[in-house]
Amino acid sequence: MQAIVIPKGQTSALLIVAILIVLLILAAGGYFAYRRGYLRTSSAAVPAPVSSSGFCPHCGQPTQAGARFCMSCGKEIPPR
Repeated sequence: MQAIVIPKGQTSALLIVAILIVLLILAAGGYFAYRRGYLRTSSAAVPAPVSSSGFCPHCGQPTQAGARFCMSCGKEIPPR
């Protein structure tokens, strides 16, 4: 086996090229991760679930607690 001998002046140039290649690979990986959504944070607020209690499922008007029929449309309110 023969050892690979690199002249002194080219050692730093090869090191710089190797570092640039590694940085290019890392930048490309970061770009593709961002494009796929891995690095994005959700800025949209998640809406709270809408509670169906207290409103008529037929007309949407507020109902009184314990009511079996809607005061607005007269339809039966399912038990909660």
